[in-house]
Amino acid sequence: LLPIEMRPRSGASSVIEYLVAFGVVGFAFALGHSDRIIRVLSLVVSSAVVLEVLQLIDPTRHGRLTDVAVKIAGAVVGVGLGVGLNWVLSRRRAS
Repeated sequence: LLPIEMRPRSGASSVIEYLVAFGVVGFAFALGHSDRIIRVLSLVVSSAVVLEVLQLIDPTRHGRLTDVAVKIAGAVVGVGLGVGLNWVLSRRRAS
């Protein structure tokens, strides 16, 4: 965790940044560990919660329930897309 003034900015809203960041992480882990989807989802969701809780330690940061909800939503969508792509690829290999 960095102080808020050192946080990289893309120019997009923080909601979009959180959705994309956790979506990409969830997607990548789901692709790489397709046999452990529950563990992947648990890892990415718990990471979102822990990062948000850790922000409460730094006086320049703020942990918000809405932020963790957006991060979890991104994680779930990313894992879901990874599972879907794995399913499509396995169906193609089988035929």
